[in-house]
Amino acid sequence: MDRFAFLLNLADDGRPGVAEATSTAARARVADAARRLAGALVPHGSQALLPDEAAPALHGLRGRAFVPHARARRWLSSHGARPDPAPDDDVLARVLRRSFAYVDELIGGRVTTGLDDTLAAIAALHVRGLAARVKAAYGHAGRGQWVLREAPTERTLRALRAEGPELVVEPEASIVRELSVHGFLARDGQLVVGTPCVLTTSRGVFVDATPLSGAEDPALAARLVREAEAVAETLAAAGYFGPFGVDAYEHEAAGGRRLRARSEVNARYTMAYALGMGASRPDLDPP
Repeated sequence: MDRFAFLLNLADDGRPGVAEATSTAARARVADAARRLAGALVPHGSQALLPDEAAPALHGLRGRAFVPHARARRWLSSHGARPDPAPDDDVLARVLRRSFAYVDELIGGRVTTGLDDTLAAIAALHVRGLAARVKAAYGHAGRGQWVLREAPTERTLRALRAEGPELVVEPEASIVRELSVHGFLARDGQLVVGTPCVLTTSRGVFVDATPLSGAEDPALAARLVREAEAVAETLAAAGYFGPFGVDAYEHEAAGGRRLRARSEVNARYTMAYALGMGASRPDLDPP
């Protein structure tokens, strides 16, 4: 197997022109997450790297990045690695938006296109007695989200203006179990889908994952795999290739527990990617 230089730019949410987080606290959080991720994602004998730390010479190593935008690939090249092919930045910016491939599976959930539209969507949920979860166009690990049980404060309004004009507004769900399924989409369109996982998170931040037993719930596992296949078709049509994940969850609803099969599309590596793909790691095959 080839040896790799894996750039773990976990703080990058994929938006154009935005660099890694620079605060001391943010760097510490990223470094801690990267250490936990490296043992699973990065093959034995390869290098796990952070963008704001000194890197050794990487000559002869294949380069991959958690979010493989041009800035990350230049970083790898500058240290001697050979970055694997990746989609153009305009493709990444499109497919990493929360609105990409958005499916309204929650009544009242939708993509809004301006502050007035956002406030109207929030108010419509409040009239029904529901809290609103507002999500920024870009974000991961619980960042860029607000749960509003009443009209937003001036401070929240300023944050929404800064993140807008495109936001996602949804009713706050009573989540019972978080799930994910991962895949790898090759440039020629070939798709490999892994085993669905049960996620453990804390305030939106990944903690752990365990495989979902197909024998335990074959219908659920099959449904999640079908969703990954549908997402892959949409990603391919947008020009994306590479690793991806689809987040899902079961939630309490009128009539009992329901599945939301596509809550987020992650067109990049994820913290659970290696576990979800298991022994099948087509991202490590020769490009």
